[in-house]
Amino acid sequence: METLNNYLARNGYSIVEGAATTQIFVDNKERFEKICGSNIFETLEGYMSDDEVEPNDIKLIIINNKTREPTSVFFGFFNGDKLSSDYTCSSQITSGGVLLRFYALLLAHERNNNIVKLEGGISGGIPAIENGNSKEVIAQKKNKLREYHIKNGAQVEGDIFTYNLNDVEALIPTKFAAQGGKAKRKTRKLKGKKRGKTKKRRQRKKIGRAHV
Repeated sequence: METLNNYLARNGYSIVEGAATTQIFVDNKERFEKICGSNIFETLEGYMSDDEVEPNDIKLIIINNKTREPTSVFFGFFNGDKLSSDYTCSSQITSGGVLLRFYALLLAHERNNNIVKLEGGISGGIPAIENGNSKEVIAQKKNKLREYHIKNGAQVEGDIFTYNLNDVEALIPTKFAAQGGKAKRKTRKLKGKKRGKTKKRRQRKKIGRAHV
């Protein structure tokens, strides 16, 4: 994860993990709604506002070191040998969404070396899907998201994308090496899957989706 942290530092950002993300999210709900889109924010809020972080959960937020404003968020949980990528939203920093997924997979593998894949569903879009979007617009946004995952090394079958640990470790030096990275001039919304809230977290059998 050192390469990813160095990439963030060069561009004036840092990453926050676990319970420390809760208050940041609560204090910046309007900002996260803008970053993620209202469709995704509706259910993401329930997970990120919960100050009880379960051992199998991964919560990440990227913040701007100068302004202290958050720019990106990830939520997922362990599911067998996979990390379920439930929500990823990013703005401002180039490749922020894929960086979050790569970081989350490395962190999950560090905690549990049986986890060697990150998997999610293409239920969001680029830019983020908003309530009221037409079927045609939603289809276009989802297709852009599908192309995004393929470009960043994922295997895509239907609406499911999978990143393998070995591929991620090989791609990190290429994408995030010393010369990489410039902050975006404009905010770019990323994606996520709309999931219903539930307190029965351990009963989730299907992989959640939400994504940039």
